[in-house]
Amino acid sequence: MRKAIVAHAGSRDHYQLALALNEINSLQKLVTDFYSPGILAFLFPYFKKRYRDGIESSKVHNSYEIVFKQIIQKFNKENQELFYRHQDEELSRLALNFSNRTNSNLFLYSYYAYHAFKNYTGSNKKLLFQVHPHPLTVKRILKEEMNRVPEAKHSLSNELEMVLSDEILGQLVAEPEMADNIVVASGFTKKSLIENGIDKNKIQVIHYGVDFDRFKIKNKKQDKNKILQLIFVGNIIQRKGIYYLLEAMKLLKSKNVNLTLCGRKIDKELVRTYKVLDNIDIKLNLNKRELSKQLNQSDIFVFPSLIEGFGLVIPEAMASGLPVITTNNTAGADIIENGKQGYIIPIRSAEKIAEKIEKFLMEKNYFDMGIEAEKKARDYTWERFRAGIAEFYKNYG
Repeated sequence: MRKAIVAHAGSRDHYQLALALNEINSLQKLVTDFYSPGILAFLFPYFKKRYRDGIESSKVHNSYEIVFKQIIQKFNKENQELFYRHQDEELSRLALNFSNRTNSNLFLYSYYAYHAFKNYTGSNKKLLFQVHPHPLTVKRILKEEMNRVPEAKHSLSNELEMVLSDEILGQLVAEPEMADNIVVASGFTKKSLIENGIDKNKIQVIHYGVDFDRFKIKNKKQDKNKILQLIFVGNIIQRKGIYYLLEAMKLLKSKNVNLTLCGRKIDKELVRTYKVLDNIDIKLNLNKRELSKQLNQSDIFVFPSLIEGFGLVIPEAMASGLPVITTNNTAGADIIENGKQGYIIPIRSAEKIAEKIEKFLMEKNYFDMGIEAEKKARDYTWERFRAGIAEFYKNYG
């Protein structure tokens, strides 16, 4: 079986794609900015983020030129998007060079595929992992939202798909068109590609997995008389449907409910008008341990996102014993049985969010549904993800 070149910056999906290929002896080279030698990862915890057991350093090409430019860019906050596009283009060209030299397939993440796919002249396979929904679908939803929620217009206008030049947006549109076969992580992403003219027969859904060492039920006890604790995890911005969640909190008839918003990025203008609600708490920049603790102190996970390639926080919350309220535009629609581990609702509906919260308040069944959610999350392991990638590659590589 012909081997493949994988390319991405950072520790994308903690190297699960490259690891899946290496486990079936099909990884020719991982092309990246920096991958830590095993000894550094062992000696210094910081470097563990850039290392993965099962991928030896000899299978990785580091671009120290890109690392040097990243360091310089830390002191230059201007033209960030231009810098990252140049970085992605350079990794794409490096992947193409390795593919040509080793007669290997290309198995590239979106954002890194265009230049390699466009300039490839061989007969080997061009495989794509489409991370986000189709860029034109994303841009359409964001533009609609700017009209629906004017107070979020500024932050929405700064979303990636809104600031990209027509040329670069066109490159992202071309990636799935040029690919021979495509992996996506959710049915919504697949649907978005099909809506934009991509052949459904070349798209396969392979769901992400959960780190069960980190996300698990800890010390949960059923108490039907306590205040209901809701939690949201993610950037506190309108792309994630925050306006509709905050509006739902205003609509609730019962005040016996609290909401905690956990994230790193926040649209202060959007959230500002809701600070008068005394049952909303915002916690920024929690570390991994703090976030796991917050999940275990909560009862229900609410994630009304407008656009998700997957939404890994959904099965992570389920693994922590929380039922989920989320939208059709996430992987929740793939993995949640409506009414059993949570509820799937349409996007842009504060009324539906409030209705489901009221239902939990009335029926007091969130503990039992959380147990079902944890059981269902157990189906979504990284081992299962890698097995799916291995099967896909054996069929199409």
